[in-house]
Amino acid sequence: VGTDGRYFIFLRFRDEKWTDQEPLEVNRYSTERFLWALYNLGQKGKPYQPEYLHGDFGAESPVAQEGVRTLYEQILTTDVAKAQVFFNQWKILFGEVCGYDVENLSDKLKKLAESYLVKGTPQPAPLLFAVHTYYAILIKLLAAEIVSFFNPWMPRQVERLLNATTSAKLRRELEELERGGIFQQMGITNFLEGDLFSWYLAVWSEPIQTLLRRMISKLAEYNPGTFSEDPAQSRDLLKKLYQQLFPKSVRHDLGEYYTPDWLAEHVLNELGYEGDPDKRLLDPACGSGTFLVMAINRIRRWYDLNREKCAYDEGELLKKILANVIGFDLNALAVMAARTNYLVAIKDLIRHVASVEIPVYLCDSIMTPAEYGDLFTGGTGNVAKVPCSAMKPPYLLVPKEIARSPKDVATYAGVLETCIKSGYSPREFLSRCRDEGLSVTTGDEHIGLYRELVRLDKENKNGIWARIIKNNFAPLFFAGSVDFVVGNPPWINWESLPAEYRQGTLELWDRYRLRERATSGPRLGNVKKELSALFVYVCMEHYVTSGGALGFVITQSVFKTGANEAFRRFTLAQGKPFRVLSV
Repeated sequence: VGTDGRYFIFLRFRDEKWTDQEPLEVNRYSTERFLWALYNLGQKGKPYQPEYLHGDFGAESPVAQEGVRTLYEQILTTDVAKAQVFFNQWKILFGEVCGYDVENLSDKLKKLAESYLVKGTPQPAPLLFAVHTYYAILIKLLAAEIVSFFNPWMPRQVERLLNATTSAKLRRELEELERGGIFQQMGITNFLEGDLFSWYLAVWSEPIQTLLRRMISKLAEYNPGTFSEDPAQSRDLLKKLYQQLFPKSVRHDLGEYYTPDWLAEHVLNELGYEGDPDKRLLDPACGSGTFLVMAINRIRRWYDLNREKCAYDEGELLKKILANVIGFDLNALAVMAARTNYLVAIKDLIRHVASVEIPVYLCDSIMTPAEYGDLFTGGTGNVAKVPCSAMKPPYLLVPKEIARSPKDVATYAGVLETCIKSGYSPREFLSRCRDEGLSVTTGDEHIGLYRELVRLDKENKNGIWARIIKNNFAPLFFAGSVDFVVGNPPWINWESLPAEYRQGTLELWDRYRLRERATSGPRLGNVKKELSALFVYVCMEHYVTSGGALGFVITQSVFKTGANEAFRRFTLAQGKPFRVLSV
């Protein structure tokens, strides 16, 4: 670092060459960056960089290979109800986004099993669930480290875990972490909600304890201060690590790759998104959050350039970011990675506000608006079906009237959890809802839902359902209010979708006439219909405000093949057109 008292110059030696950056004026922010760099000279430990984490935790590392095998064997043999229910819920959600059958042992899944040295004939669904669980545990430990490090009054999370010298103490510390302990102390209310990967605590055993201790010891070798030195490096940390969990030989086959930064930047440039904090941006298939983090970076750049003209401080800036940069995904692991990346992008702003709800939700951005889009106009029926693997048939009946606003749904979820934990009667639950200002006119439906959740709790099958309900309704609250919809929706053929999901979306394909022939004459080849075509139409109709714009990374086949010719009408329901600006 060089300075003449007016400007700083930061240089870095990486990949055998020096890289320099534009001189930065000496101010509060550049000085803070200089002090972090200085402070970290005295900190021992590896920097948080993808190559180091890959070596310690990636697919070829002993920790990952033994860890995935341990988790695979546990989920395969356990008869603990909670673990089985969480696994089945993951299958419902993941099956709809992955584009391959998680129940059938394909060649690519055989290759994945071989890379983790799994013995015998591998079971594909438990194997993938084990891989996801291993990565989810790592993300939670990483995120807790970041949060605790940037708050000097908190002990480092890894140190607390290292100090838990008995099996029972370690389990208690991890239970506290899984309940969101350290995040809630920081005012982050929803970091771990709807998390399906905490099942390992329900089947706690010597092999699982050994795995956790190995992961914690490895993480203790790192210096969390390096997160603050190079934000660009921190951003793609989880993205790269996630890809490296799947060995190169199967990564492409399994669709486990994410949007490169340059492509996300290009989409935002094409849309003309400059980072105005008052403009709303949604990624309805957000993956690990690449587009969300890029948007936050642009907002922060915009704010630095316009700080003198703005009549608000960092606290107000963070409130605008949380209200206007939103992500949805059906992959529980992707949601956790996106929330972590979001957290890293705003970590220095958190102290300026009382509480933070990270606006990344585990939900279906296509089906939810289609099924419950009439919620605010009266609609038919009093209840909505929310997928729940612990029920037969596999859904909970949730009274629609609680979904008047995001605040109402969050309050309702909180009351459900508190009342179940405290052993309240159904009548006391209703009374508590009314005390919290919730409209509960359809009493029987609320009591029915409450009784089901109490039953599941007694059967040790609860812990997530109130939060799953809350996340499920998120898409309803952004209808027609988004200035920019961006993303890289799943590249999945119609035929590759689970049969139930195909059937469930049929009405939508027909609503936009996407299964029809747009023209007469011979068909141009027999190429399959793409889910991305449906994504474009649903998002254009449901989320994009009048005068707003949508930018997606999709396959060129929707613009070229006969099977997708109806897509090229560019006309929504009721003949409402939209215009293509650029392909």
